Order: sequence, then C-alpha cells, then structure tokens
Amino acid sequence: MPTFSQLAAEYLQGFGFKVSAETIPPIGDIQHDWQGLLDWWKSLDERTKRILESSNLAEGLKQEGFFTSWPGLYDLFQQNPSGGWGYCFDNIETAVNRAFHAEQEQAPYQPDTI
Repeated sequence: MPTFSQLAAEYLQGFGFKVSAETIPPIGDIQHDWQGLLDWWKSLDERTKRILESSNLAEGLKQEGFFTSWPGLYDLFQQNPSGGWGYCFDNIETAVNRAFHAEQEQAPYQPDTI
C-alpha cells in the first residue's frame, strides 16, 4: 500500500509539480507550516490578497521562515505551475488533503487465515 508521502507526491505531480515522495514530511509537519501560511493569509486585507494572488511569493515566505517543517514546500511554491499564489496554494492543499484521505481509506493488511 502506498504511504501518505507517496500518495501526496503522486497527487502533486498530477497538478504539474516536480516532487518526490522523499521530500514530503509527515502530515503533522505539513499542518504546522500550512497553518502558519493560513494565519498570515487571513491577516491580510482583501486588496492586498488580490495584489498577491498572481505573484510568486516563495522567496519572501522562505526568508520569513514559513517553510521550517516542510522545506520542500518552498520548491513547490517556487515551481508555481498553476500560474499564481492562489492557484498554487489551492492545488497543494487539494493534493495533500486527497493523499491524507486516500491513506486513511486504505484497508489494513489482513494476513490470510484459513
């Protein structure tokens, strides 16, 4: 059965990201960095959000320490195959959520019994 990291890499690749399973940390680490990004984003006014949505913010976010638990997140935002912060953010979130739920739905290993 594929691991969370393998599933996440596969789903991210489906959105055009170049990523390997080895760069995907456990879900708890992802949630830590993701919550920091969400808190920052929610603190912005709507005008600022509209200005930033079409930008590549990877370098600035890295300099401000947003990728401490998931360093590979910087690479994903830097690639930005979606064409802007908003789309990139949504695609990463969708892929990670899909991977988390897919892993949870896998049937546990059951040895053959006779």
